[in-house]
Amino acid sequence: MSGKTFLRKIDKATAKPEFQEWLGQMDAELEAFFQEDAPDGFPHSDPYSVQAATLVHEHLVDQFPTWESYWDNADLAQYRDRLLRYFGTAWIQLLEGTWRNVPAVEERTRPWEMGPAIGFPFFSLFTFPHDDIRLVLNRKDPSSFARIYKNKLGKYEKWVADGRPERK
Repeated sequence: MSGKTFLRKIDKATAKPEFQEWLGQMDAELEAFFQEDAPDGFPHSDPYSVQAATLVHEHLVDQFPTWESYWDNADLAQYRDRLLRYFGTAWIQLLEGTWRNVPAVEERTRPWEMGPAIGFPFFSLFTFPHDDIRLVLNRKDPSSFARIYKNKLGKYEKWVADGRPERK
């Protein structure tokens, strides 16, 4: 499948009523995250900073010994959704991303590598918040968000310096 064909599939999936409804619940679910799920010491005055996201990742590493203990627990579905929303919104606030609904590329696509993702105007790949969480939990390294951010920040700054050209 060509890149343009896949981007059209993403546009269609993003426009679906179910995804639009999910987006419509964003503010309420993020408020619930801040009230119920944010770890102690969370900086509510700057909730989408790299430091805040790193603190949430530290909390995840302390709370879950493995990716499987986080992902495979059906009782955590709402918590996982709120975390996905939080980390996705952090990327949007930090680097001008947008929510996209990315369908499976192929039959064996893992569930955390499809669905709600962040697209950036300066980067051709999508960021899947659950895949970032998987990386953090597998490596037991909460500083992963900061490293990923630093890498993307360089691309973002170059894009801004180049006059914010549209991706081809």
